[in-house]
Amino acid sequence: MIFNSKFKNIVVVLNPVAGGGVSKSECDESLKKILNPAASYHVVETTTDEAWALQLRDLCVNETLVISIGGDGTHSMVVRYLQTLDDQLEIECLFLPAGRGNDFIRGLSGFTKEGSEFFDWADQEALSWKKSKIDLGKMTDVDSKKSHLFLNMASLGYGGDVVEKVHQQKKIWSKTKAVYQIEGALTLFSTAVTDFKVFEDAKELYSGRFFGGFVGNGKCNGNGLYWTPESKINDQSLDFIFFPKPGILEMASSLNAVKKKKDPVFTYRRFVKPRIQLQFENAVSIELDGEFVGKFKRMEFECVSSRFLLWYLG
Repeated sequence: MIFNSKFKNIVVVLNPVAGGGVSKSECDESLKKILNPAASYHVVETTTDEAWALQLRDLCVNETLVISIGGDGTHSMVVRYLQTLDDQLEIECLFLPAGRGNDFIRGLSGFTKEGSEFFDWADQEALSWKKSKIDLGKMTDVDSKKSHLFLNMASLGYGGDVVEKVHQQKKIWSKTKAVYQIEGALTLFSTAVTDFKVFEDAKELYSGRFFGGFVGNGKCNGNGLYWTPESKINDQSLDFIFFPKPGILEMASSLNAVKKKKDPVFTYRRFVKPRIQLQFENAVSIELDGEFVGKFKRMEFECVSSRFLLWYLG
């Protein structure tokens, strides 16, 4: 399982609170399983401000390998900052799962054993290191022109409302593993339905009622909910699914179905496009890789290329 990289400069970005907490010693133990014993590396711990990102930029010289240890949110933050670096710098990345859901790695490598040690699992599956240029998703608010990049998945409407409540409300279940399931059940009754239209470069593709939707660069979110199971990280397209408000039993059955990589039971529409514009009668909540970014009425989703190569086990 030793990872052989030509790069001598290695920077490790560690989220110390990911998945309930990752210590520096735990980070070192994980890296011993993939790096040569003689390899040295710099460790940058994420912080609530952008000090860690400035440190990362200073350390990213030409021919640098960046190892990100955390969940989807951590990997997504690392990606956003790497995209701002000089194109002339040769950068490669490696993401190690240490969050609660680890959905990007789940969809990419097939890692599903909760609580299982990632490298032990990879050895059992006889996986090997692969390298690829990957796509990223970009969401742009049409009115403000402000853009946000994401690595794995965007949730619109219902899913965005769930994440907003998880982050903002302090309930007795907010620190438990069941927080998303509980808030998901409660939000089913509170998310408003609205009308929306889907466009591709001014051509209307669809119009109808909207309750929720997902935009996938990866395959799943929410700890293994495969909303876009056919999504590929290097096909220069994003996968979209939109749906009107389902009944309670329809939603429960659909969540069970997508966990098994099957289609939802409720009515839905899918698109696979490099770029789509959305227009809503009322503003809807948007979350990107677990981060609530706001409510918007008009937006564009676009597939863009990363400026780095990604190593992964497959």
